[in-house]
Amino acid sequence: MRPQKTPARPEIEQKAREGLLELKERFFTWRGVAEHLKEKSGLIFDRGFLRRVANRDRGAPNKLLVALGLPPIRQALADVCPRCGVVHLRKCRARNMPEWVSRAADWLAERERNL
Repeated sequence: MRPQKTPARPEIEQKAREGLLELKERFFTWRGVAEHLKEKSGLIFDRGFLRRVANRDRGAPNKLLVALGLPPIRQALADVCPRCGVVHLRKCRARNMPEWVSRAADWLAERERNL
């Protein structure tokens, strides 16, 4: 049996918008929606923020998704290039990089992994 695929970001955000609009119909005001989410999850949301998410002016952060009972959106971390200390989408093109830059990049990468 194959594991279920996690929905894509637009699908999850659309469900968050729909959920917020349903709560708005149920509680009539964004203040009522914010109070409901505070009681349900213990998280505090600004009523203007909830309106902006519902109206597609802003993306839904993970804590709002969790409060609505949706899965959080995963974010992948990329490793820093040991040659130049930058995250690349493709192969590093830096040449003749000083050794201290490489050591500094290794130190930073190790520090981030230990946090």
